[in-house]
Amino acid sequence: MRPGNGLNPQPIRRRAVDRTAPRWSLRQIAPEAPMLLIIFIVLLLVFIQNVIPGYLLTQQVGPEMQMGARDNLPEPTPALGRARRALANLHETLPIFLTLAILVLVLGEDGWLPVLGGVVYIAGRIGHFYCYMKALSPWRSIAFTISLVGMGLVALPLMPHLWS
Repeated sequence: MRPGNGLNPQPIRRRAVDRTAPRWSLRQIAPEAPMLLIIFIVLLLVFIQNVIPGYLLTQQVGPEMQMGARDNLPEPTPALGRARRALANLHETLPIFLTLAILVLVLGEDGWLPVLGGVVYIAGRIGHFYCYMKALSPWRSIAFTISLVGMGLVALPLMPHLWS
């Protein structure tokens, strides 16, 4: 019993729980959450790939020369050269992927296909970077092609918007 005004105590009323009501999910609150997560993972990959050439350059020339003007740097090591080229290659596909991903969010195409495409793109880019760093020549091209397939999967649901 809950105390009332002292004269008339009121019983405690419990709310009935509706067990048939659907439970909430993250997709109900923010249907764009999976694609946003994919965009953030891609940006994390970009950050990591931006840091690695600087780290490899520091390993090659030392921190004093790395923090200096870098006017007279020696030829890059093979690993540093590969890291720079892999980063340049990522910068070639990144604007296309981000444009497609943002269009998916803006146009409300929050189905499974763009999410799958984003995951395939990330897997292809990680594989491409690994294969580039290990100089695995045919596999590097295969991983790049996988990332292109991922971009195609992200773009596919956007096609009907071209004619609407």
